[in-house]
Amino acid sequence: MTTINERVGILIKALKLNKNSFSIKIGVDSTVIHNIVGGRLTKPSFEVLEKILLSNDNVNLEWFILGKGDQIFKETSATKKEYSSVAESPADYRDKNEVMKELERLRTENEVLYKAFRELGKGKKKQ
Repeated sequence: MTTINERVGILIKALKLNKNSFSIKIGVDSTVIHNIVGGRLTKPSFEVLEKILLSNDNVNLEWFILGKGDQIFKETSATKKEYSSVAESPADYRDKNEVMKELERLRTENEVLYKAFRELGKGKKKQ
């Protein structure tokens, strides 16, 4: 099982960015990202997690927050989604229909998790 710090590092590499360009992409100071994945290994705040997820809508929320499930989905067109993961590839499935069904199931699950995450953020801001 990976830590949240390791998952941030995996995400940065998967996006083919470095710590500085990633920090610019999500809108935080580069030292924040360095402290999460490099130096101090501090845990990211809720605000940083929110910025990461809102800036990267193709990230599987369950994987990113809990370390469970598949890593990343990337949209290749408006109607077609392509699976991308460190753990496995579409070649591991028997046919394209099976891949597409699994992608749709995971996309739906991801949407539910994003909504729940945003609701958690709204509750925290009110406190």
